[in-house]
Amino acid sequence: TVADGLTLTLLKTSTTAVNIGTSTDTSAIKKTIQDFVTAYNGLMNLMRDQTKYDSATKTAGSLQGDAKAISLQQMLRNVSGGSTTLGGAFARLADIGLDPGQNGTLTVNSSKLDKALTNLSDLKRFFSSVDTTNASNNGFAKKWSEFATKTLGTDGAIATGQTGLQKRIKDNDKQI
Repeated sequence: TVADGLTLTLLKTSTTAVNIGTSTDTSAIKKTIQDFVTAYNGLMNLMRDQTKYDSATKTAGSLQGDAKAISLQQMLRNVSGGSTTLGGAFARLADIGLDPGQNGTLTVNSSKLDKALTNLSDLKRFFSSVDTTNASNNGFAKKWSEFATKTLGTDGAIATGQTGLQKRIKDNDKQI
């Protein structure tokens, strides 16, 4: 192994010099970021639809009025609206072309994202840096990962909420 993720298999010897180069596949990085935005927006739209009340049809989403769902929605907006001082040239999602849109969604500004992809070292730090003294200053991938763990983990908000609901159902059954 020459470098992490790179392996060379040499098949024969040569008396002439051989130059080997590598390049970064920025189109794959861009697609990954765009796929994340699509998934993020899908989650935000689902949460919005499930927590809203449609006054025209007089129908409520399944989670309308659910404090945990609304809290999770706000927490996710807070993570995405935050900043980091560890990302060099990038501090906010808008700096790399992920602009805040309607209802907490993100829109991709391709020209800004393309420009950010020319500064991969800062972009990497922007997503993956860890601040050992202040977790709210971590890179965005770290922040979203922490949010997911707090939300979906064994002791996360959803599991705790389900346990609480199950207990209330049992208590109600006893009372009946």
